Amino acid sequence: MRPPLGNYKGCPYVEEGTASVWMKSIRWRHPSDPSGISSNGCEKAKQRIAAALSVDPSTIKLDRYELNLPGWAFHCTGRLDGGRFFAKTYLNDFNPPLRRITRSVTPWQELELLRRPEMSFGGNVGNELCMLEQIRQHDPDRCLPSILGSSVKFGTLVLEELRGVRMDRHVRWQGWPSKSLRASADIIRRAGRWLRKIHDSTSNGFDELHPAELAETIRRLVALKKLESTRYGGLALGVMKSCMERVATDTVFVPRCLCHGDFTLVNIIWDANGDRLRVIDLEHSVFGNVLHDVSSLIFNLRSELLYPWASSRAVKFFEEAFRSGYGAISDDLAATVDAISTARLFYSLLPRLLHRGKRRGWLAGAEASLYVRWLEPMMLKRTLRQLGW
Repeated sequence: MRPPLGNYKGCPYVEEGTASVWMKSIRWRHPSDPSGISSNGCEKAKQRIAAALSVDPSTIKLDRYELNLPGWAFHCTGRLDGGRFFAKTYLNDFNPPLRRITRSVTPWQELELLRRPEMSFGGNVGNELCMLEQIRQHDPDRCLPSILGSSVKFGTLVLEELRGVRMDRHVRWQGWPSKSLRASADIIRRAGRWLRKIHDSTSNGFDELHPAELAETIRRLVALKKLESTRYGGLALGVMKSCMERVATDTVFVPRCLCHGDFTLVNIIWDANGDRLRVIDLEHSVFGNVLHDVSSLIFNLRSELLYPWASSRAVKFFEEAFRSGYGAISDDLAATVDAISTARLFYSLLPRLLHRGKRRGWLAGAEASLYVRWLEPMMLKRTLRQLGW
């Protein structure tokens, strides 16, 4: 019997005004569960959470229990002594190990993934705990969730459960003009300010980025993905050439700092009742350079242009809001961000649609096929027009 995995998206927050998805209202996920966890996994999860909190497992009540979409951690929400928590259990003890890939990888990381199929990306309790503590020192607004307990032995981290709405749901379905759109843009502006504060307060030196090497990395990605003779490959290479022509130097100096590592809309939560910005999921946090976080958010926003329900004017408005909140960067760095954010739409996001069925089942594959056949040409034209092509 396969484990009962619900349709919860795996983020430590609760949608305001919605009921919890209880264990009895679950549905099956993809027919091949890579974890191989049996149906008594819920009790095992309670034991791991209890170890992290140093309590008796019988005092824990779980509402949600599910393998997250990338397939490298179990996410749970529940109650203990009247309070609510979110728990994450890393699956590092599986044999063979699961391949864990974050949503936001740089071109260099993606090239390394293609060259080394055995390589995995993903976090662990020790790393996330360490990064939460480090970034919290530079987070006077307390945007990060509180740590309730942890157990390195059982690979489990327990955090406070946040209430609010994910920003990707604010961005989608927004009309123009509207008060809600301006309010959402202000939230993204605040997120940009928060990110810049973390980057500036942890800044330590610079990385040297050579535009020619970046262009060569994208060319190799296109070749390894066998996209050279496709419109995806042509667009990715064309974007790189155009953007790199705006760079006036052979070396771009990129500030090094603590990076969130997956700074995307799904990890930005807005609590309207508390008028608070919250930021979640630091399992991929590293000491790197600002390109990782800034290009991740810009790419995330621009990817919305490929969906018919997203307003292109609203997406542009949100991008301008983020740039305004984050603050000034050099022209050469801005051109590099544009190059990576836009090229990735064509060498990474769109080609993934062709293999969606293998990852998420036949229904998701059928939806992707319909999109590629009927909607993609129109969405591509809109995206290129919006980005000045």
